[in-house]
Amino acid sequence: ESQLQHQIRDVERNLGVLISGMEGQLQEKFEASQARLLADVQASVIKVSDCLGNERVVREEAMAREVAARREALSEFAASLRAEVAEDLERIEARWQARSREAMREAAERTEEQARCQSEALEAVRRVLGED
Repeated sequence: ESQLQHQIRDVERNLGVLISGMEGQLQEKFEASQARLLADVQASVIKVSDCLGNERVVREEAMAREVAARREALSEFAASLRAEVAEDLERIEARWQARSREAMREAAERTEEQARCQSEALEAVRRVLGED
């Protein structure tokens, strides 16, 4: 019986060593698994952060392109308006010059007509005076 108790103690001791070894291995595996999981979570957080950052950058770039396109469109519109205004001014100036020339021609004709009338009146006065 003492030998049996001795063997039982040996088995218990061996089981304790075996259990302690297994606990150590399990603890190491658990800690390694935890470290891998933490690294995976950190990598995922970085990826999500990068994606959000990239999305923000993409949105900002799209907005910048849209602003540039609108500026270009406004610039083209302004250039078009300036060209139209310049053309209108040229037409207005040409019409004004034509009307001015016409008015000067009419004034010259009236002056000639007045001079002719005055000359005729003067001639008539001379004739009347010459007949006296």
